[in-house]
Amino acid sequence: MMKQSQRMTQRGFTLVELMIVVAIVAILSAFAIPAYQDYTKRANATNMLQATSAMKSAVTICLASGNTLADCDSPNNGIPATQDLGDFTITTENGVITALSSAGFGSLPAKSSVILTPTEKVKDGVTFGYTWQVSCEVDDTVVTDWCPSS
Repeated sequence: MMKQSQRMTQRGFTLVELMIVVAIVAILSAFAIPAYQDYTKRANATNMLQATSAMKSAVTICLASGNTLADCDSPNNGIPATQDLGDFTITTENGVITALSSAGFGSLPAKSSVILTPTEKVKDGVTFGYTWQVSCEVDDTVVTDWCPSS
C-alpha cells in the first residue's frame, strides 16, 4: 500500500529527462540560428537587388541604343543619377550597377554591396539582349552564402 501511494505522489520529469531535452534544443538551435542569419541576410540583399530594377532597365536601353558600357554611367545617356534610398545607394559605372550599404542594411554587415554586371546575349554575331550576373561583396571581398542568385 505504501509503494502505491508513493507512485501517485511522484509526478513530473526527472533531472536526466530535462537535461536530455535541453541538450536536444541546444543541438537544434546550433543548426537553426546560422541558417536563420543567412536567410535574413539573403532577404536584405534581395531587397537591394530588387531596388536596382530602374537602373537595370536604363542600362539595358542605353546598351540597346548602340552605346558601349563606358557610355552607360550615372547620370548620362538616360541612366538615373545616384539613387539614395536611405539605407543604401545605387550607382552605375561602366554599365555595372552597384547597390552599396555603407553602414549596413538590416542584418547585412557594413560596406555590403550587391553588384550587377551586364553580359550580351549574342547569336550568330547579333546581340539580342542582356543578362545580368549578380555578385555580392563585403568590403571588396566576394561573398556567396547570402548573395541572391538573380
